[in-house]
Amino acid sequence: MNGLIGKIQRYSTKDGPGIRTTVFMVGCNLRCKWCANPELLKADQVMYHKEKCHRCGSCLAYEGIQWDTTGVKINRSQCKKIKELEEICPFEAYENVGKWMDSDELVQILLKDKEYYSQSNGGVTFSGGEALLQADFVYECTKKLHKYGIHVTLDTACALPYHPVLDEVDLILLDIKAYDALLHKKCTGIKNDQILENAKKIRKPVIVRMVLVPEFNDELEDIKKRIDFASTIHCIQIDFLKYHILGVSKYEQLGLSYECSLKELDETILQSAIKYAEEKHIEYTIGG
Repeated sequence: MNGLIGKIQRYSTKDGPGIRTTVFMVGCNLRCKWCANPELLKADQVMYHKEKCHRCGSCLAYEGIQWDTTGVKINRSQCKKIKELEEICPFEAYENVGKWMDSDELVQILLKDKEYYSQSNGGVTFSGGEALLQADFVYECTKKLHKYGIHVTLDTACALPYHPVLDEVDLILLDIKAYDALLHKKCTGIKNDQILENAKKIRKPVIVRMVLVPEFNDELEDIKKRIDFASTIHCIQIDFLKYHILGVSKYEQLGLSYECSLKELDETILQSAIKYAEEKHIEYTIGG
């Protein structure tokens, strides 16, 4: 079975316990305004890295590309053959996002760091995008990794029909963007009914991840409701994640506009959320 992989990040320490390798899958059914990985939202995206461009002119033969002051300007609606530019550019200014791999190939890559996993109580994390969009592939990889005794974590928003992979992995990082259904739709494009229903069914340990974004989902009352909900499921920890803008440059590289605020999170909101979690006797981290 094949899966579309965006990137493989080794020696990760923020995607579950211990030292891990994180597999970022391509494709997502949410459209979070603050998404830090827009290159993984859908297949066949091409990133243009202006800082690598030497203005050699190799790509100008393609329709929709013209000189800009510091590189080139791309009209993506006109440039029908944009995926060819990765091979044409001698300076690697163009990057086709995503590579198809079969499960055996991926597992062999992941096994290279088996010693690091065992020494640190780490393992492999499947993330995205939304890994559940390729649930059968992740399920197959997970079963193969388990044969080698490797711990597997799934990072998901769980906004898809319940899949057996949720019972196969060892740990689930569950992203809860908002509790109120309309607020969730404002933030992500969809309501959260399926997410909450799936969360109730999960019997494996869950770490609830809450990214707190100014002017979107940082209302304290909704944060408290998310914490209350976490206390009713198999949640072993809450990770409070402060909004960051580290992914903003990717939007320019993809020819997209960034819709989210650039404001920093109000620390008093974070401290109030922490205090409430402590009152509910829930373990938490700041930043994962």
